[in-house]
Amino acid sequence: MEPFDFSEEKFETHVPFHNYFLKRKAHVIKRIVENKELNCLDIGCGSGEMEKLIYRDFKKITGIDPSKNRIKEANSIRLFNCEFKTNEGTEVDFKDNSFDIVLIINVLHHIDYKDRTKLLKEVKRVMKYKGISLFFEHNPFNPLVWYRFYYVSKIDKGCQMVYPLKLKRKLNELGFKSKLRFMYSEGFGEYYIHARI
Repeated sequence: MEPFDFSEEKFETHVPFHNYFLKRKAHVIKRIVENKELNCLDIGCGSGEMEKLIYRDFKKITGIDPSKNRIKEANSIRLFNCEFKTNEGTEVDFKDNSFDIVLIINVLHHIDYKDRTKLLKEVKRVMKYKGISLFFEHNPFNPLVWYRFYYVSKIDKGCQMVYPLKLKRKLNELGFKSKLRFMYSEGFGEYYIHARI
């Protein structure tokens, strides 16, 4: 995983309504995760903006990101049940069956296509039996989103969009049971896959 080093200020500059989209994803997470005694891993947590919205809904959240700058910002938030660590590459530095929930929020399109399967296998490895993983990505079937992604966004420059049916099929091949949902609350600009093992 290449270091992705955009501050929240840059997100707000380059992604209109970024905070709104973040809150909508947090709403989905809270709706799916009803038990507040669960341990969560957030892969690609950035500066911990999502953790500010959901930390009360988990026993503990561990956030990892390849950017040392973003992890430093995340740790400065000082949320009582959140821990943030630098983690480079597609290997996740945790033991097998460590987490009840794994979040991968708008991260996969920053991973080289050839390395995505490796990361998905790592997600499965660190998930507990009957655990949940939630993958959020941009909807490539929305023409406005597609145009912004490839022709406007500096944040996504050089990235490849993740097609939902291909991702769902790959997850199923790896032994996940997955459900695909498009987010109408975001004008169908994003989708998420709710996967279990």
